[in-house]
Amino acid sequence: MTTATYWQAIDRFRAVVADQPDREVVIFPHGRTDTGLPAYRQLTYRELDTWSDTIAAHLVAAGVGRGTRTIVLVLPSPELYAIMLGLLKIGAVPVVIDPGMGLRKMLNCLRAADAEAFIGIPQAHAARVLFGKYFRDVRVKITVGPRWLWGGQTLQSWGTPVATESVVAQDISDAPSAHGISARLRELIATLEGSQSKRGTTAAKAVGTAERMRPIVNTRLRTVRDTVVGARARWEQIAGGSVAAVDDSALLSERVPAPADELLLIAYTTGSTGPAKAVEMTHGNLSSMVDQVDAARGRVAPDTSLITLPLVGILDMLLGARCVLPPLVPSQVGSTDPAFVADAVNRFGVRTMFASPAVLIPLLRYMERTGTKVPTLHSIYSGGAPVPDWCIAGLREVLAEDAEVHAGYGSTEALPMSTIESRELLGGLVERAHRGEGTCIGRPAEGVRARLVAITDDPLPTWADAEAREPELVQTRGIGELVVAGPNVSTRYYWPREANQAGKIADGDTVWHRTGDLAWIDQEGRIWFCGRKSQRVDTADGLMFSVQVEQVFNTLPGVVRTALVGVGPRGSQRPVLCVEAEPGTDTVLMAAELRTRAVEFDVTAPVMTFLFHSKFPVDIRHNAKIGREQLARWAAQRLGEDK
Repeated sequence: MTTATYWQAIDRFRAVVADQPDREVVIFPHGRTDTGLPAYRQLTYRELDTWSDTIAAHLVAAGVGRGTRTIVLVLPSPELYAIMLGLLKIGAVPVVIDPGMGLRKMLNCLRAADAEAFIGIPQAHAARVLFGKYFRDVRVKITVGPRWLWGGQTLQSWGTPVATESVVAQDISDAPSAHGISARLRELIATLEGSQSKRGTTAAKAVGTAERMRPIVNTRLRTVRDTVVGARARWEQIAGGSVAAVDDSALLSERVPAPADELLLIAYTTGSTGPAKAVEMTHGNLSSMVDQVDAARGRVAPDTSLITLPLVGILDMLLGARCVLPPLVPSQVGSTDPAFVADAVNRFGVRTMFASPAVLIPLLRYMERTGTKVPTLHSIYSGGAPVPDWCIAGLREVLAEDAEVHAGYGSTEALPMSTIESRELLGGLVERAHRGEGTCIGRPAEGVRARLVAITDDPLPTWADAEAREPELVQTRGIGELVVAGPNVSTRYYWPREANQAGKIADGDTVWHRTGDLAWIDQEGRIWFCGRKSQRVDTADGLMFSVQVEQVFNTLPGVVRTALVGVGPRGSQRPVLCVEAEPGTDTVLMAAELRTRAVEFDVTAPVMTFLFHSKFPVDIRHNAKIGREQLARWAAQRLGEDK
C-alpha cells in the first residue's frame, strides 16, 4: 500500500484496509453453479487496495494525473471499483454516465466532458472508434477486456488479483479478424439502434436512423478492413510481450489532502425528466454522503450490502461493508432475475439493500409467488424512481417483522435529499396521498436544508430574487419548487454552463439547488412531492400537478398507472388523464369509475377527459419514470389538437 494520501474519503478506505485487510470487499458473479444459479468469487480489501494502487501507478505512467477527466464505461464489477479508486488516488476526475439514456444523447454528453482518457469495455471503445469526432481529445485509451484493434493498453496487462484473473484475462485468440470486427461493429450498431427503439422511438424513426447511419458505418468498416492486418500484427506484438513492472511508490508521490471544494467526479443525470447535465461532485460532497449513509443506518458496525447502483457500492466500501454484486445489466436493471437477487441475499447473509422499484417489484412478486424468505435482510432503501406504496406494504408483509423499508428521494445533484420509513408512511400518510395531497417523501436527510420557491422557469440568481416572488406561493396553495442545500449537494454543473444560471441560487456562502420538483412542506417538516415542474398542467383556472392528481386514480381496481398531461397552449391547457389498464379491463366501465372518482376531490375535479393507452413510455433504467411529454403529444393527436 502506498503512502500517498490525496482525498479525505480514501483515508476511510485505508483505515478499513489496515483494520480488516482480509475482509471481503466485493463478492461478484462468475459463471454458474450446477443448479443454474450464479457462482461467485470474492476480493478482499487488501487486494482491492493493492490492485487500485497498481492501476493508479500505471495511469500516472500513461500521463493521467490530477484533474485529468477520464471517461469510465465499465460494467459493475471488481474492475470498476479498482479503476475508480485508482483514478481518485491520483486526483484524476472520473466521468460516469448512464448508457441507458440512448446513443446520441450519450455521445453528445461525453463530447462535452472534454475527456483526455477513456477506460471502457470493448463495446464502448467500438463506439469511440465509430464516432471518433466525439472523442478527439482522448489520448489515453485503456480497454477492460479483449482489445479488438485499437491502440492503447489493457487493464489485464497491468496485472490482476488471482480472484479476477479469468474474468478479465485476455488471450491472443480474442484478437478479431477483419470479418469478425466488421460483424462485431455491425452487431453493436444494431444493439444501439434497438436500445433507442425500446425507449419509445417509433419503428419508422429507428429505421430512418439506421439508414442515415449506414453510409457512415460502412465507410468506417472499410477503413477497419483496410487496416486490420496491421492492427492484428500490432495486437500480437503487444499481447505476446510483457509489460514492465511499474514502481507505484515512486510514481505516487506524497500529496496534500484535497480541499473540500475540489472536483472529484463528473456524473451525468439520466436525462429521463429533462436534458442530461454534467454534475460536479467534490471531495466534500462524497465525504458528506458517506457520513449521511452512516447516520441513516444508525452508525452500526458495517455488515453485508447488496449493490445495484455503483455509487452506493463506493459509499459502502468507505464504510467497510461487504458488497455483493448480483448479476444485472446497468442500463436495464428491470431485467434482473429476482431469483438471483433472493439467492444472493440468502447465500451471503445480506443485511442492507439499495435498489430501485425495477428490482424491488419483481423481487416482491417472486417472494409472494414462491414463498421465498430472506431472514437476514434488515433494511431496504429504495431510490432512483418513486416506489409504489403497495410495493412498500407488500415488502413489509414478506420481510421479517423488525425489517425496515425506506423510501428515499434524491438525484444526481443531491443524494440523499430525504427518506421516510415504511411504518410512518403506511401510518396514514398513504391515505392522504390517495386524497390528492401528493406523495410524502419524508424529512430532509442529515445536514440537508429544504425550502420552497415560486414556480417559475425564470432564473433566480440570488435568494433576494427568490424572496421577491414568494407571494406567488399563495396562488399555488403553498406548493412551490423544492430547493435544497447541504454538504452533499452539488453546487455546480460542468455542462451545460447555462444550467448553473437556471438551476442554482446564490445565498451568501450558500448555493441552493433547484430540484425541478414541486412540493409542499407540512408542519412536521415532511416534504410532499407533487410532480415535476416541467410536467405541470397550466389551465385557465390555475396549475395542476401530476402526482397529486394521479395518486387519486391509481387506487382504482384494474388501473396499472395514470399520467396527467396538458393539451393545448400554456395558460389554457386541457387536463387529460392517460390511463394504462390491466389486460382485459372493460374500459367503458372503468371510464365511468374514473369520472365518478374525479368529482370526489377538488384537485381532480377539472379532469374530464380520459384516454386509455396500451403501455406507457417509461425510462429504460427504472421502468418507472413516465414519459409524460410523449403522452402529451399522443393525447394531442388523439384529440385532434396537435396542430
